[in-house]
Amino acid sequence: MKDARDIFNKTQEKCPNLKTDAEDVLKKVGECVVKIEMGSKTICQVIKEKIPKCSKPIIDLITPCVEEQHQYLVRLTFKMVQALMDQACNSTVEELLELFNPCVIDVEEEEENKFESCKRINEKMKDDLIPTKEEMCKLKSDGYDCMKELTKKCENPLTKKSSLDFAKVADDVLADMCA
Repeated sequence: MKDARDIFNKTQEKCPNLKTDAEDVLKKVGECVVKIEMGSKTICQVIKEKIPKCSKPIIDLITPCVEEQHQYLVRLTFKMVQALMDQACNSTVEELLELFNPCVIDVEEEEENKFESCKRINEKMKDDLIPTKEEMCKLKSDGYDCMKELTKKCENPLTKKSSLDFAKVADDVLADMCA
């Protein structure tokens, strides 16, 4: 991924002390995690409450080092992970396991390209470029629409529901960013 290498090199130029600073930040993150007390809380409650606080130093470190047009990706990545973890915490084990159903994950590109929404995403990914926020917002609804099309072949309603629930979470995070 040439564009990713270029971004990495530019990041090194903008923040030459990133490696040293990262060590300090990771130490802070580690201290934050160690201070987490479970008490009577569930893992999911702790993740929801503490992960944003503990990950903030990482976001603050990385964001200014990334080119302005890609800075949104740092926050988006953390928001997306948090939202998907929340969805996982609100799902049953069976719903989580259905995400690995072959009708969801074993999809050939040829099959994906039958649907315009999937085709647009695949074409953008082939560009080998990291999308700007504006480009990402243009593709926002394509992700969910693509998943709706791809899960039509899944015969089990729980498989469809679980896949679409997670796709909807990702779509909601993108919608929030694009608003």
